[in-house]
Amino acid sequence: MQPHLLSSRHTPARVRVAALASALALGFASSAGAATISALSVSLDPGNTADQVDGAAPDYGEIQSDVVVLTSTAAGFTTRYQAGVYADAGGGIIGANRIVTLNAAYTFSFDVTDALGSAWRLDITTSRLGARTAVGDGGGQSAFSLTAVTGVRGGVGSLSSGSLGLAAITRTQQNNDADIAINQNGTASISGTGNGTVTLNFTFGATAESLVNGAQGDEAAIRLGIPESLPTDYTAGAYPGPGNRTAANDGHFVDLDLIDLGPIPEPDTALLLGMGLGILAVQGSRRRSR
Repeated sequence: MQPHLLSSRHTPARVRVAALASALALGFASSAGAATISALSVSLDPGNTADQVDGAAPDYGEIQSDVVVLTSTAAGFTTRYQAGVYADAGGGIIGANRIVTLNAAYTFSFDVTDALGSAWRLDITTSRLGARTAVGDGGGQSAFSLTAVTGVRGGVGSLSSGSLGLAAITRTQQNNDADIAINQNGTASISGTGNGTVTLNFTFGATAESLVNGAQGDEAAIRLGIPESLPTDYTAGAYPGPGNRTAANDGHFVDLDLIDLGPIPEPDTALLLGMGLGILAVQGSRRRSR
């Protein structure tokens, strides 16, 4: 007579438990593939301030912004929102400060695919890098401020740790040359299951002020990766410029990695597994009581 693979008489209980768990696991492991990222897209939102350049002396103002994908694979990506905010009250009208504000707003979306029956996690690092730069050429002053970065998740998954936002940088006022670095970082995780679309929306504000004293203000620049294109007598927004900065290293960066956590048991499978383990435990208890 052929021996039975899971005979309670001849097979130790721990072996039967392991065999049963492996057999039931096959029922759901085969239904899940490796989670991947696809269909990534990035775009400026309607609320993002339009590009503008005012190079007419004596008052200068400029706003430039864009969002690009730096790297993209099935396992993650890196995006960069780059911008420049530049102001200079060059004179002519007493008391006419030049205040330039960028309202940044952009969204990217992507699909988590091949993840039917799988759990996954998105590990996200955000950073806002750049400089607040003043050139004291007018006898006036300059000022700078940045509102908090707000990040909003949409679609599948839920925020499981950390934050998509970054803190506000309060207004500072300068009397002479200045170059103050912007260096902020944060982390967050989004957890989910199965296939679906994820959207992430980011917003913040950045204001550069050239404050007049008499008839002129100092040059003010918030450098976030796009060099100024104003006349050559405006230098605060140049790269490498003060601090010897690299334009490609400045901006608001989002670095995302997809972590595939593997298959999740279907409710019926998990129930059967629990029942099977319970039966084996009862059998073992009866045998010991004899």
